[in-house]
Amino acid sequence: MNRELERYRERFRTAPVAVWSQASGTFAVIMNEVWTIRPDHTGTIELRAGSGDSRIRFEWAEAGEFHIRVRMLDWRDADEADDPPGEEDEPMPWIDVRYEFDVQPLGDIRAQVVQMHEVGRAGFWLSEFPLMLDRELSPRDDAARCSVRA
Repeated sequence: MNRELERYRERFRTAPVAVWSQASGTFAVIMNEVWTIRPDHTGTIELRAGSGDSRIRFEWAEAGEFHIRVRMLDWRDADEADDPPGEEDEPMPWIDVRYEFDVQPLGDIRAQVVQMHEVGRAGFWLSEFPLMLDRELSPRDDAARCSVRA
């Protein structure tokens, strides 16, 4: 597992560009978060719960090794249109997020996984939970996303 931990630290040293999900074991069946941190410095958090789904859009910037700055752009129900923020909307302030990786059990499941969390916290930015990697993103993923919007 140490090699895997080192691979994460090297791969995500300047930015955690990937698709992540909350590392909360079987609780994720009831409520789940899927984080997409894109190479174009945008991202989304999809919140899935029995009471309904919502989406948070954010932007991010590199700030150093294992350090990014983030700010929320908007939060809306998943079925609302993905319109750009209006001119009257003031941007949220930038927040510094210093992150690290470690190996932890996955909730109540008997498995050890590499998890990302903020330094000094169990969770990551808006999440109460650490995040685990779903899949890495490539520049092609970003190009495909742009061609769909055009």
